[in-house]
Amino acid sequence: MVDNFDQDQNVLTEDGRVVVTQAYCHNGHDLINNDVKVSGYPSINLLLSDGKSEQLVYISAIQGDNSKKFDTTYPEHTLLTVMCPVCKEELDNIAPCDCVKGSKFVAIYLNKKRNFSSCVGICNSWNCSRSFMGSAWRIISRLADKNS
Repeated sequence: MVDNFDQDQNVLTEDGRVVVTQAYCHNGHDLINNDVKVSGYPSINLLLSDGKSEQLVYISAIQGDNSKKFDTTYPEHTLLTVMCPVCKEELDNIAPCDCVKGSKFVAIYLNKKRNFSSCVGICNSWNCSRSFMGSAWRIISRLADKNS
């Protein structure tokens, strides 16, 4: 079951997973790239930096799919700055991730409103097993349960 996804704005794959069709940064810039497909659907375009260089990365818009297209790989668990490719501002922090010290989930909004109840999160650690499309509320509630 997928939480907080507006089914009118998204489509389902044949196996019932949600495909995000609208994705925005905190300034309302469109992150969907119709020209670059990942896993057969338009991708979500992000700008990543390791502090030395920047590159565009296209991630799958399918919930639970880790697929991505990129030019240069980073060492496992490199902490990256995840930015909007239009305004080049860092995406909003949702919550810490426990994959590696200093890692965090950042927000990709599902509409132009800057509202955490309508966003998904990805981890800023390269190849984190949690770096998939997931509901921000699910991430926050998972962390709250863990800390209780």
